[in-house]
Amino acid sequence: MEVRINDLPVEMTFENEETLKDVVNSLESWGAERGLIFAGVEMEEEFFPREDIPHIAIADCESANFIFQSKSDMVYDTVSEGINYCHRILNFFQSREEGNGEDRNYELENLIAGLDWLQDVFRSVGNLLNVNFSEFRYRDSSVQDYIDKISEFQNALSQYVGDNEGGVAPGFDSELFNNLKEIFTILLMSDEMKELVIGSIDSPDVLISNIKKISELLPDQLKFLEEAAVAYQTGNDKEGVEKLFEFMDFVFGYTRTCDQIASVFNVDYNQVEVDGVSLNEKNRELQNLLTDTLEIVENNDMISLADILEYEMVEALENLEAYIDVVLENIGG
Repeated sequence: MEVRINDLPVEMTFENEETLKDVVNSLESWGAERGLIFAGVEMEEEFFPREDIPHIAIADCESANFIFQSKSDMVYDTVSEGINYCHRILNFFQSREEGNGEDRNYELENLIAGLDWLQDVFRSVGNLLNVNFSEFRYRDSSVQDYIDKISEFQNALSQYVGDNEGGVAPGFDSELFNNLKEIFTILLMSDEMKELVIGSIDSPDVLISNIKKISELLPDQLKFLEEAAVAYQTGNDKEGVEKLFEFMDFVFGYTRTCDQIASVFNVDYNQVEVDGVSLNEKNRELQNLLTDTLEIVENNDMISLADILEYEMVEALENLEAYIDVVLENIGG
């Protein structure tokens, strides 16, 4: 059997392994020693997650591509799915409120199952980041309090559906799911996530490719910020939030890549300068602006939010491409 790991061919000698699951067990031990998590296996253009790997003999398998993720990638993907699911919940209930959901009550059962999954997402992320949500604060409550509210809403929906929808439908708290999206974003920017990123190093070629892609995406991010600011200024908070989260995704990718490049290529960002300002100073400026942005979001001050996005954040990003060019020169990219 031809063995590949994340699309790269590897030489593997089979000793006691007889089935595909035996190979997975051996590779999982190998990955665990390197801080990697097994995600699944690709065979004949079909992906099988860990729990669905077929019982097949090695002799009957021509080739298999075993997919591993770093813990930080796993957190990022899981949090992104959680944010997207909160988007779908908000859109679903908005449609019902606008009178477009009269025949969609059957979807409530799927929603109940989805809320169970959303709580699992928080548990998984908390374990990977080693965060105690009873102590991790957001606004005036612990994150665990918000998770408990998901459970309360789920129970109320279950009772409503169990009564064949003959009772009073539970009220939908859109603020809860907007808060959950913000909590997910804060987790991506947390010190715990930064430590996980530094411990999950990508290969040098991947890092060079990533920083080049970030440079190419910069013009779009400036556009997103301007569009988000206009949305908040005109009262279209929904569009503003969507644009803001897209930008947060970009910043996470940039920060992750920056931290790893410094470690892998031994780059001193104090020596990377543009117009007399070091990249360390630039990154601190961006981080401070992000912290200020999240605080403004928590305070629901949409006017100040529009201002910081349109002026301060845009100005801070305008010469970031020049810094990336200097970094690429230093690492031979």
